[in-house]
Amino acid sequence: MKNKNKRIIKFIIFIEIIVYIAVTAILFFNSKQSVFSYLIPQISLILIFITIFASDRKSKVIFFKDILVLLDNMADNEISEERNTNENNYFSKIYHRIYKVYDILQANRETITEDKTNLQTYISDISHQIKTPVTNLKLLNTALMEYTITGEEQKKYLVIQNNQIEKIDFLIKSLTIASRLENKLINLSPQKASINQTIIAALEEIVIAAEKKEIEITFNNSNEYLITHDPKWTEEALVNILDNSVKYTLQKGSINILLEQTEAHIKISVSDTGIGIKEEDIPRIFKRFWRGNSTVTQGNGLGLYIAREIITLQGGYIVVDSTPDTKTCFSIYLPTKNYIDLST
Repeated sequence: MKNKNKRIIKFIIFIEIIVYIAVTAILFFNSKQSVFSYLIPQISLILIFITIFASDRKSKVIFFKDILVLLDNMADNEISEERNTNENNYFSKIYHRIYKVYDILQANRETITEDKTNLQTYISDISHQIKTPVTNLKLLNTALMEYTITGEEQKKYLVIQNNQIEKIDFLIKSLTIASRLENKLINLSPQKASINQTIIAALEEIVIAAEKKEIEITFNNSNEYLITHDPKWTEEALVNILDNSVKYTLQKGSINILLEQTEAHIKISVSDTGIGIKEEDIPRIFKRFWRGNSTVTQGNGLGLYIAREIITLQGGYIVVDSTPDTKTCFSIYLPTKNYIDLST
């Protein structure tokens, strides 16, 4: 009966250890304290109680010493790999749980470090994007305040100022969308709708910019397809891709949109006669703030990133084919999901 009671006590303590360590880890993840300054006192307290109930005095002393060494090594980040043992007692199980918690905390610490690095890069990129228009606004404001200028010149400066303000506004909107996408705060509303109408809505957003550069746009709209997609966000993705084509297509160039059906997708091809993309740069064009051609001053490097995220969220993907100084083709694949061909 006495041995049975001891086994029951040990089992209860073991369960308490697991729960306590789990709760400790959760509390740490929601705090700003150091990993070991928060975790070690908690584990130490538990282990003191364990040693009190240990029946074998010799085992108790060895176990306590090993645990102290283990905790010291954890604090110094010098812990070795978990030792392999064939023992199947509560002490070995406790060792295993401690190593497991340590591995989880280490993995989370590495993730936090990576997130901090990404955040620093993100802030640096934003600062760089905002710096140019803000500098231009300061110079224009100085000219308007300190120099005597004609009414015509004043109007010219105000137009330039407005353009710079629009750049900042566009950047803020793009950053907001990118942030919402990354944090999964955008809720798509898929519905069966004409993909042709979505494309036409996107074209309406860039037609004025294309006309200014005398770019010819063609869209073969003979076959109409009804597929499940989010018209609003798909339009946003298409606008970003089309806008990119307009920016990088030279004066009097052309953009062609082709809509066709593949075995499992509806394919939207956007081809232009622009400056093209180097082969080694193609994997980079969907990264945030990446801009391959420094001679093009428009844009903020977020458009293609946002476009890919939106298409990916709908189970689709984008393929890019380009020849420098000749052409670029963006092929957007959206899953058909029981599409209906409205042309039949």
